[in-house]
Amino acid sequence: MLAAAFALAGCAHATEARQISPTPDVQSRTDVGLGPGVRPLSSGPGEKSSPSWEPSGDRIAFVVDGYVVEKPLDAPDVRRRTTRDFGAQAVSWISGSSDGLLILGADQPSRVSDPPADTLTAYQALSKEGSLEVKRLLDGVSSMAPDPDSGGVLLALEDGARSRLALVGASGEPLTYPGTVEGRVTGLSLSPDRDQAVVAVQSPGPRARFEIHAFSSAENRQQLLARLGPDLEVIGAPQWTRNGIYYVAREPDDGSPGAVPYSLYRLSPGSGGPELAPGVGSDFVALGVSRSPDGEHLAIIGRRNPGSAPNLYKLDTATGSLSTLTSNENMEIKAGAGDLFWSVDGQFITIVARSLLSGPETYPAPVDAVVSGFYNLYEVPVEEAVRDRSR
Repeated sequence: MLAAAFALAGCAHATEARQISPTPDVQSRTDVGLGPGVRPLSSGPGEKSSPSWEPSGDRIAFVVDGYVVEKPLDAPDVRRRTTRDFGAQAVSWISGSSDGLLILGADQPSRVSDPPADTLTAYQALSKEGSLEVKRLLDGVSSMAPDPDSGGVLLALEDGARSRLALVGASGEPLTYPGTVEGRVTGLSLSPDRDQAVVAVQSPGPRARFEIHAFSSAENRQQLLARLGPDLEVIGAPQWTRNGIYYVAREPDDGSPGAVPYSLYRLSPGSGGPELAPGVGSDFVALGVSRSPDGEHLAIIGRRNPGSAPNLYKLDTATGSLSTLTSNENMEIKAGAGDLFWSVDGQFITIVARSLLSGPETYPAPVDAVVSGFYNLYEVPVEEAVRDRSR
C-alpha cells in the first residue's frame, strides 16, 4: 500500500534588575544569541507566530497578538492588515496579488487570552491600501499548508465526521481535492511536485488513533499510508520529501530518566512501515519539522538529547547528514505548527524565538526596538552551518 501511494508521485534574583547590552538593529547580522549570520526580522513586544514570506521574497507577514501585519524584509516599516481583535492564528500569501493574504482566524473577534478554537475560518485580506477589510472564504478549517513556490494554500475542512481538502489560489475560489477521510486532519503538507498531499488524521471515537493518508488530485484517489499505535500522537504536519515522508510523534511517557518524548519517523517506499529517521540519532528530540522547497532537505527544531538546548537543524534526507544551523544557549525557540518557514529560494529559514528570562530585565532601548526580550522572527542562513556531522 505504501509503495503504491508513493508511486502517485544567566539568572537574576526576582527583586533585582540586570542591565544588558543594547540589542542589535533589526537588520543587523551580529550575534543575537542564535549564532553567526542570524538576524532578527521583527522587534518589539507581542506574541509573534506564523511567519510567511511573500513568493517574491521581498516581504514577510506574520501574526502578532492575534492580528496580522506585514513588512518589507529589509526595512522596519510595518503595515497592519487586520483589526487588533481579529483572533488570527495563521497567515499565508496567496499568488497573483502582491498584497494577497489568506488568514485563519476566529469566527468572531476574540481576545488574545481566548483558547484556540477547534476549527477556524479562512479569510482573504483585501489589497486596498490602508484597508483592514477581509473577505470570508471558508468555515470549518482545521489545518493549513502554504505552498510558497506557487502561492497556493491547502486547507483541511471538517465536514461532519469526515474531512476534505481544498486548494485556494489567487481567485480566492477553492478547488476541492477528490475524496474524504474519516476523522479530523491535524496537519498536512504538499508533496514536492505539489500533485499530492499528505495528512495526519485523528480518527473519531473514544479510542482515537492517528493515521497518515495521501491525497492525489491527479489520480483522483485518497489512500491510507500508516496507522500509528494507540499511544502515539502525530505532532504538527507530516512533511513529504523526495526521500520519504517525515513526521514527529509523541511517545507515551514511561517515566524513565532521559526518555525521548518526541521522535522523528520516516515513511519510505519498501520500508514496510514507519522507522526512526536515519541521521538524527536515537537520543534526538524532534519538536517541529518543515520541508525545503526543493524537497531534498528537512528543517528540524529539536534537541541533541532531552537535556540539551533546542536548536535549528537541517537534515539532508538523501544522505542522512545533519547540520546545526544555530548555536543557541539561552533562547526559547517556538516549535508550533507554522512557526518554521523556508524562503522560496531555500536559502533561509525563519524561526520564532525569545530569550529565556528568569527575572525582571532592564533594556537600554525603546521597547519597539527590543528584540531578545520578546518573541520575534529570526532569519537563519541555511549554508552557514555551525557544525556538521554525518552518519
